[in-house]
Amino acid sequence: MCDEFVNLDVREVSDILKKDDIFVDSEETIFEALMRWTLKDPSRQVHLPKLLSYVRMPLLSPQYLADRVAKEECIRSSHACR
Repeated sequence: MCDEFVNLDVREVSDILKKDDIFVDSEETIFEALMRWTLKDPSRQVHLPKLLSYVRMPLLSPQYLADRVAKEECIRSSHACR
């Protein structure tokens, strides 16, 4: 995902993440892009639960889930994200 991604609005981000035919090296790329987008503006955290539901968590390795996803503060602090 390019740096322009962080400047998209929530609808555009949602449309991209929902696509089944999105081409990325790994689902980790999707997660990292979503986190960069979310952290760019704290007001975006309200959208994180919905947008996070589009990340295909089963495609993330158990180690990545434990080391990266589970330790992300904005996920840990959101009951809806857990």
